[in-house]
Formats: sequence, C-alpha cells, structure tokens
Amino acid sequence: MFRRLLIFLFAAMWTDGAMAVNNNNMDTSTFKKSLAELSKDLLYSSESDYPFEILDWGKKDAASLKGMMATWPAPVEKVAFADFFNRYIQKQEQSGDDAMKAGGDRFRKLQSFIANNSADVAVWRSGRIEVGIYIIITAKDGQVLVLRTISVET
Repeated sequence: MFRRLLIFLFAAMWTDGAMAVNNNNMDTSTFKKSLAELSKDLLYSSESDYPFEILDWGKKDAASLKGMMATWPAPVEKVAFADFFNRYIQKQEQSGDDAMKAGGDRFRKLQSFIANNSADVAVWRSGRIEVGIYIIITAKDGQVLVLRTISVET
C-alpha cells in the first residue's frame, strides 16, 4: 500500500512538473493579454515613432491570409522574424542612448515571448514611405493575432 502511494505521489509530482515546464497550450486570451503588456507603450522608431496595435483576425488558414494580404499596398515583402527583431534590437543597443537600450531589451522580451508561445510567426512589410509592418502570429489554437505598426521611410 505504501509503495502504491509513493508511486502515485511521484507520478502526480512528475505530471504537474511536466505541465508547468511545457506551457505550450496558453489560451488565446492569455496570449493576447501578455502580448498587450509586452507591447504597451513600445514604439517602433524610424523617421517617426509609431506604437504597436494588436489586431485579432480570428482563425484563418493560409489562403485567407494571402487574400487579406492581396489588398495591401505594393510592394509586399516578407522579412525573417529573427532578422526583423535582431536588426532592430542591435540598432537600439548600439545607439548609446539609455532609453533606446531599454527599448531594445523590451523588443528582445517581446521577440522571445512570441517565439516561445506561438505556432507560427511571419513578418510582412507593405507599402512605400509609410510602410505597414505586420507581425502575423498564429497562436497554438489557430487564432491569428497581428502586431501592426508603421515605419516611415523617405
């Protein structure tokens, strides 16, 4: 009896520990709240500073996403997720400005959160001069959330 109890307790602890370590099933509501916290007051600096907004596109398949993107102003180009964040973070860190360095840290945390908690992510740029930047995030339940901002490039 004692042996069974120990086995049961060990199994219960092991299962709870595995669930805590592997929190890959974050629901969309929690994911969206965390995304909002991480991007709150975060500005994308180019020739102007623009905030990020969160868009909830619902559950979309690849064909639906392509259809939405077909309405965007040309040119439309895909940028590697890591490249987009790493270039921007590096620029912030090398600025010599403490506020920009702090912004770089926030961008790194946002990048890490998205990478660790999404099923898929892609970064798209659309337009000229006022370039729309869309970080399209597919949550693990198939819900599509977008972080959108603008880069001014004259």
